[in-house]
Amino acid sequence: MNNCEYIVNLQGADAIACLLLSWSRVCSVQATSQLVNALKSEAESQVDSEQQKKLLAAAKLLADATARMVEAAKVHIALLATEGRRYVTGI
Repeated sequence: MNNCEYIVNLQGADAIACLLLSWSRVCSVQATSQLVNALKSEAESQVDSEQQKKLLAAAKLLADATARMVEAAKVHIALLATEGRRYVTGI
């Protein structure tokens, strides 16, 4: 079974937290992707190479920060799933 299947076994606040983390991860990744693409497009339209570098650097920082956030959410969801497994199986 994967972590998503264990979410069903979580109770109360843990289940809500897990669902919110999943939902926020999807929404943030979509929003970040749009913003990163907008920054890249703006950078391509810049004549000033210094401004172009700054915009591309900002896009990279944002993409990297989002990747770290997604990984942290995955770890948290896995921990919640483990707790749900313990709750159901008594381990």
